[in-house]
Amino acid sequence: MHCVDFSQAFIQADWASLPEKAPQFFIRPPTGWDKEPGVVYQCLHPLYGHPASALALHFTVDKWMKSEGFVQSGFEDSDLGTLEKFNLKALMLARFEGTDEGEVTEYLGCEVIRDRATCTLHLCQTAYIQKVLAYHKMTDTNPVKTPLEPGVRLSKCDCPAVIN
Repeated sequence: MHCVDFSQAFIQADWASLPEKAPQFFIRPPTGWDKEPGVVYQCLHPLYGHPASALALHFTVDKWMKSEGFVQSGFEDSDLGTLEKFNLKALMLARFEGTDEGEVTEYLGCEVIRDRATCTLHLCQTAYIQKVLAYHKMTDTNPVKTPLEPGVRLSKCDCPAVIN
């Protein structure tokens, strides 16, 4: 698995790719911009924050992939090997501005450990745990599996009267 980061992805989308007529919207220059008083600008490309921007990006990529000869299939019969055969990453970077980030090493805060020899993928939250421990200033603590002797039974009498 490789990662590609698309630069300002929504701006690379096209309103014309939407199946319905694209909404027109206009923006005013920021406060302090006095070169053309009273002017407004029509947005020609989707912007972050506009509700239809993600949809425009989806249809832009979908239209482009179909123009490259890809066909839509259900997830059950998808063949990711086909993507490597077509060198999808190189094709996408030729069409959309972005950078090749190489092998995925982190995803949604989890470390990704891939072993190609055994065809396994392992997600690990060690980095997240270390971050939480650092936040609570507990990086020098000694981990133990059980803080008490096995078999110890606690009762309400064992609870402290005041919790510190």
